[in-house]
Amino acid sequence: MKINIFLFLVYILIASLPCFSQGSWTQKASYPLTARYYGNGFSIADKGYFIFGASNGVPNTVDLVEYDPSTNAWIQKANFPGGQRPQTHTFVIHNIVYIVSGVYWTGAPLDYTAYNDVWKYDPATNIWTPLNNFPGTGRHAGFAFECCGKGYFGIGFDENNNFLYDFWEYNPLTDTWTQKSNYPGPGRKSGFQFSLGEYGYVGMGIMSGTTQLNDVWQYNPSQDSWTQKNNFPASGLTWESYFTMNGRGYVVTGRKVNLGINSQEVWEYDPDQDTWTSMQTFPGAARYAAAGFSINGKGYTGIGYSTTYQNDFWEFTPSITGWYLPDEKQIEEVKIYPNPSNTDVNISIVKPRNKDISLAIYDASGKCVKRVDLERTSQLITVEHSLFSVGVYYFVTGFGNKTIVKKLIIK
Repeated sequence: MKINIFLFLVYILIASLPCFSQGSWTQKASYPLTARYYGNGFSIADKGYFIFGASNGVPNTVDLVEYDPSTNAWIQKANFPGGQRPQTHTFVIHNIVYIVSGVYWTGAPLDYTAYNDVWKYDPATNIWTPLNNFPGTGRHAGFAFECCGKGYFGIGFDENNNFLYDFWEYNPLTDTWTQKSNYPGPGRKSGFQFSLGEYGYVGMGIMSGTTQLNDVWQYNPSQDSWTQKNNFPASGLTWESYFTMNGRGYVVTGRKVNLGINSQEVWEYDPDQDTWTSMQTFPGAARYAAAGFSINGKGYTGIGYSTTYQNDFWEFTPSITGWYLPDEKQIEEVKIYPNPSNTDVNISIVKPRNKDISLAIYDASGKCVKRVDLERTSQLITVEHSLFSVGVYYFVTGFGNKTIVKKLIIK
C-alpha cells in the first residue's frame, strides 16, 4: 500500500506575524573562498556544504567547504580527489554524499570532457572514497535526487552536446546501478531537482540557448513511472538554486534565457496541491548558477553570477513552524522506542487485524529515508541508528485505509 506523508502532515502558519507570510531572508557569513558560480550545494545532518564551481579564469575547482548554522561559520574540508570540474550531480543517502559524473570544462563554450566516476564523502571522517563507475553516458547539467534510501540520476547533456533521456537508480548497499524507465519529456539541462515524500521532481531548465522550459515532472520510484505535473506558472528558470524543507520544494533565483535576464524570484512548490506560490523576493543581487541546501527547517543559498561572481550567502525562514500530527494520540497500535534516541530504534506494531501494513520514515524536510512493506501480523522492527542523523523524523504507518503518524527525535 502506498502512503504519502503529505496527506497526514499539515502546516501551522504564523497568523500573528504577517511579515512572515511569504518567509524572510537574513544575510549570513559570506562564502570564504573565491567568488564563483556553478557549484553544488547539499546538507548532511546539521551542516551544509558547497563543492566545485567556476570563477574568473578558473573554470574547474575541487573545493569542499562546510557551513555550520549554529556558529555562522565556514570551514574548508578535504578537497575532492577525483579531478577538477565546475559542477556535478549529488545525492545524500544515510549521511553520505555521492558525487556522480560531471565534466571537465576548458572554459570555452561547449568544450567538455565527460567523467563517468562516482565518489562518496563521509563528513564524519572527512574522507573521499571512489566507487564503481556510472554505467551510462557521462554528462553534466543532469538531474539527481535521493528517495527512500536509493539515489536517482539521469537526463542532462553529454560531452558532444546531445540531450540524454536515460534514468538510473543507485543502490548504496551494493554499489550498483540499475537502468529505469527513460524520462519521457523534452530534452533539457540545468533545471531544478529534488525529492518530496516518496517521489522525485525535475523541471524547468533549457532545451537550447534561448528555449526556456517551464514544465514539471514527477518520478515514482515504486512504480518506475513518470507523470507530468502542472507547469511552473511563470516564465521558466535555468541554473536556479533549489532546496526542500517541511515537505515543500523551493526554487530560488536563476536565469530566464528567453528574456535574457537574471532573477530574484523565490517560489514554493506544494506537492499535495501541485501548485507554485511566489515567496519573498531574494534580497541579494539577481543571479544564476547559485547553489542551495536546507538545514533544520531553514533554506540557504549563495554564490552564483550576477554581473560579477558572487560569494554572499543567505538564510531563508519560511512561514512554517512545524508539523501537526493528527494521529499522534493513537499510541497503542504503533510504539517507537527509545524516543528520544541515540541508539537503534524499535517499532512495535500490534493488532493489525489482517490488513496490509506499510511503514515509511521521513526526515523533517519531508524526504522519505526508508520504506518497508510489512507482514499482516504483530511485529517488532529494529532500524539501525546509522540510518539517522541528529534531528526529527516522522514514522507513517498504514493499516489498510488507516494511518498513524509518530514523531521520533534523534539525539
